[in-house]
Amino acid sequence: MKKAFFAIFFFFHILPFIYGQDSLSITLDFDKDTLEILSPWSFTLQVTNRTNRVISEYPLLIEAGWIIQFGLIKLQIRQGDGAHWQNANIVSSRQSEIYSGGINHSKILHPFESMRGEFTCAPPVGLIKPGNVDVRILYYPLEKKDFIASSPVTLFLKDYHGIDSLAYNYIKNQPRSDFFLHPAFPSIRVDTSDIFRAEYLISTFPGSSMEPHVVLYLASLYCLMARNKSFKAENHAQVLPYLRLSKKYALKALETGDSKGIKIATRILQVYVDILFTLYSYGVPQEIEDEFILPFQN
Repeated sequence: MKKAFFAIFFFFHILPFIYGQDSLSITLDFDKDTLEILSPWSFTLQVTNRTNRVISEYPLLIEAGWIIQFGLIKLQIRQGDGAHWQNANIVSSRQSEIYSGGINHSKILHPFESMRGEFTCAPPVGLIKPGNVDVRILYYPLEKKDFIASSPVTLFLKDYHGIDSLAYNYIKNQPRSDFFLHPAFPSIRVDTSDIFRAEYLISTFPGSSMEPHVVLYLASLYCLMARNKSFKAENHAQVLPYLRLSKKYALKALETGDSKGIKIATRILQVYVDILFTLYSYGVPQEIEDEFILPFQN
């Protein structure tokens, strides 16, 4: 009877602990522990097999700040005394919690082997404020039905001053307070109703630290609108004004942006070629080519 009891106890209590909860460790490490509220979040996630057996796990694959994975990762934050953990939807998971492909799309982790992923994403602007904020990752492993949580990491978010403070107070009260960080972070939803807010930011708070992001956003969105209209425009006058606005802000982004912003702005300017050849099926007029196709003549 004692042997039977021990076998049942081992199967339901000890075995799951050995092969489940304690089989993996998740480590979250940020590049910097002091950030501005609108600074990108750059962090490394490490998943380690802590057992002496081989484990199949969902891989950590990254492209342009997105998480392209077959499992599920959630980033959570907690700020303030007594606060609960909140999901911060700033990283993207392409699949549901249980991927239909299963083990065919897994990575083999040998005993005590680790896999790492380095991520850069937009901050959860609408959920944070100046001060300390705790951050953790929930990782959904292939062999379990429960999340595994990393140990929390504490970041300090600096406050803004002067015109940056005024611009931030405006931004944080908008329906999509991170809208202007697109296209640097493609996971952010695009809505043309934010154009008014972006132009208001530039005109009302000139020279703020948000301006390079805002002009890049406007260049991108006006380019997108020109492209969409080029497929169904009844005349050229319906498209060219959007291209001119996009060019205006893209050139400004070249002057005010960092190396990543300059690269994105240049890519936007290069898209005009495709738009114009869609719009002018019988050849782009020379004056339009001089205006919109690099290198510009005017």
